[in-house]
Amino acid sequence: SETLSSLLTSSEQFSAIIFTSQRSVEAVAEAAGDLDRVAKNFKCFVVGPATQKAAEKLGFDTSGFDSGNAKAQATHIISWYSTLTRPRPLIFPCADIRKDSLPDSLKTANVPLIEIICYETKPHSKLKENIESFYDTG
Repeated sequence: SETLSSLLTSSEQFSAIIFTSQRSVEAVAEAAGDLDRVAKNFKCFVVGPATQKAAEKLGFDTSGFDSGNAKAQATHIISWYSTLTRPRPLIFPCADIRKDSLPDSLKTANVPLIEIICYETKPHSKLKENIESFYDTG
């Protein structure tokens, strides 16, 4: 995503990046021109151990992976954000389909969030065929 690429090159304008899926980590890896610089310049919040592992593999120093879910992670982020002396917006690369709990919680707490849709959630191309095959008793 061109928009994601441009945001990643101006890390000084943002306080952190939030990953809620491995796919969002992969999208940032593809969009980042200088991944080492991006990983070093962004505070990074993640939801879940798989997302943490993917982000750390790229060099991000992650926080909050053990929060358990996006709503709990939002509470962690809000608490951290309230301590900043120079708070700036957060970047949230996400899918076209995502849960509202994290962005809604941050919005309610007046934490500015820039959502970037960086991938689409689609059913597997052979889903129908696989289901029919599974139930085919004939």
